[in-house]
Amino acid sequence: MKIAFDFNTVVKNKYSGFYTFGINLLKAFDAMDEDLEFRLFLHRKYMHEAEAVLKDMNPERFKLCPARMRINHLKKLWKNFNFPRLEHYTGKFDLYHSFHNMMPPNRGKARVLTVHDLRRYRLPGFYNKAPEIFERAVRTADHIITVSDATRKDTCEIFNVDENKVTTVHLSCDPHLRPLTAAEKDSARVRIFSAAGSQEPGAYLLSISADDHRKNIGRTIEAFKLAKPQIGSMKLIVAGFLPKNGEELARIQAAAEQDKDIILAGPVEDLNLLIACSEGLLFNSLYEGFGIPILEAFACGVPVLTSDCSSMPEVGGDAAVYADPYDVAAIAEGIVRLFSAERETLIERGGLRRRDFSWEKAAKETLEVYKQMI
Repeated sequence: MKIAFDFNTVVKNKYSGFYTFGINLLKAFDAMDEDLEFRLFLHRKYMHEAEAVLKDMNPERFKLCPARMRINHLKKLWKNFNFPRLEHYTGKFDLYHSFHNMMPPNRGKARVLTVHDLRRYRLPGFYNKAPEIFERAVRTADHIITVSDATRKDTCEIFNVDENKVTTVHLSCDPHLRPLTAAEKDSARVRIFSAAGSQEPGAYLLSISADDHRKNIGRTIEAFKLAKPQIGSMKLIVAGFLPKNGEELARIQAAAEQDKDIILAGPVEDLNLLIACSEGLLFNSLYEGFGIPILEAFACGVPVLTSDCSSMPEVGGDAAVYADPYDVAAIAEGIVRLFSAERETLIERGGLRRRDFSWEKAAKETLEVYKQMI
C-alpha cells in the first residue's frame, strides 16, 4: 500500500501538535509489519529538516517528494484548476492523507483528512473565520479522522457530516517520557530558572501559553494568586508565546511585574522538561481538540488541573482535577486540590491513564481507515 502524506505541514511546524502527531505516527508505521510505502510531499526548502527527521527510519519505506513551487502558490492553483495532480510530485499512490487542509487533485484516489480541532468555530470571538481551504477540505475528503470524540462531535455538528464518515483516532505523547528523580529535578531546575532569567530555583506550577487567548493564562494567573496562601512557597512559570495584544496581555505582564513568583519564560526548547520538573500542570484552556500536554504530565508523574470542556475530560479521565475555565475561583480551588490528600492518587491514576494512549494504537487505527478506503 502506497500512501501520500501532506508532510509540509509537519516539518514546517516543529514546535506544534502537527509535528508531534506526524512524526510519531510515521515512526509507529515504520515499526509495523505491514507492506507500506509513504510518499512525503513537501516544499524543497524543508528537505534538510525532513531528512534529519527520517534518518533513523527505514529508507525503503519513506520517499521525500519535494515541490519547487511554493505550497501557497500551488494551493491557489488547486483552488481553480485540477492540475498539477499530486502524482506529478509523488508518483503513483493508493491513498492521500492530509494532516491539515491541503487537498491536491489526484487521479481518483481516496483522500483522508485529519481534523485536529475546530477552535475557530467554537471560539469565534478569538479568531478570524477559518480559511476557505479548510472548509473545502472537509467537504471533499472521502473520510475524516478526528483526534478526539469531542472533535468528532464538533465536526459532525458544524459541517453536517454523516457520523459514519468520521473516525476518532486518539493521539499520544512521547513514549520515552518518565518521572524524574529528585536529584534530576534539582539539577534541571537550575537550568530552567537560569534560562528564564529568574532568581534562585524552586518548586513551581507550569502553565502553557500561546499567542492567542485560548490558553486562558489571565484567569490562570488570577487563580494562582488566590491559591498561593494555601499551597506554600510556589512559583508559576508560564511557558510559550503570550497573547499578542489586548487587555489580557497587559494583565499578564502587570501581574508578573508585581509578583516575583510569576515567571514569563517565553517559548522554550524542551517543554517536556518543564512539565517533568513541575509540581503540577495548570492546563485551563478554553478549548482543545485533544490536549497532548495532559498525557505528557501523566507520563512524568505530574498531577494535572484542566478544564471541564471539549476534549480535556476525554483525555484526562479520572486522573485529572477539573474546573470551569471561565471561573477563577473554581480554578483556584482546583490548584489547591493538587496539593491535597488526592495528590498521590492523581499521580498514580495519571500513570495508568497514559497507558490507554499510544502511537502504536493510533497507527493501527489509522491503517484500518486506509484499508476501508482503498
